[in-house]
Amino acid sequence: MNKILITAVFTLTTPGLVGQSLYNKSVKELDKGDTIQSLKLLNELLQDDPKNIKGYFLRAQIFINTNQIDKAISEGDFMGAIEDIDERIKLEPANAKVYFERGYCDLMRYEWENAIRDYSKAIHFDSVYKDAYAARGFAKLKALTEKDKFDPDGIEKASACSDLRKAKQLGFDSGEMLRVHCEE
Repeated sequence: MNKILITAVFTLTTPGLVGQSLYNKSVKELDKGDTIQSLKLLNELLQDDPKNIKGYFLRAQIFINTNQIDKAISEGDFMGAIEDIDERIKLEPANAKVYFERGYCDLMRYEWENAIRDYSKAIHFDSVYKDAYAARGFAKLKALTEKDKFDPDGIEKASACSDLRKAKQLGFDSGEMLRVHCEE
């Protein structure tokens, strides 16, 4: 009996173990398809352990992968996904995937320059990140067309096409974008 009580007290007062337990429960709920309960557990985890990288990663992934981020965008509220990604960047400033995710959120909000910046950071940390090259090329093209940006020398378009070519070279299927926008 005393051994169980000591173990319970140790578990309750050790953030790493409690955090791991909440994280594991959240994953189980997610596996069962209960994203709401999974998010509740992750919120509890991150309230108790605000430096838990895995918790931020999973919560942001849930927002993005369940299209809750799209709903949040239409409602003007990102439900914490951007904040989660920003926290992850503070904890993992050299993680290319984190910058890619924030770039995706920027792209979904039509913030082309921010998306380009984040995809550039992702490429800085992973020079063979084919998805980041493709997304950056797409964001550059959108920035040109959406804002009717004046590009008399074609430098901006050439830069976008260069990214799309690099993505293709790395294995990304950017053929249609290249054909339509870069005359290939």
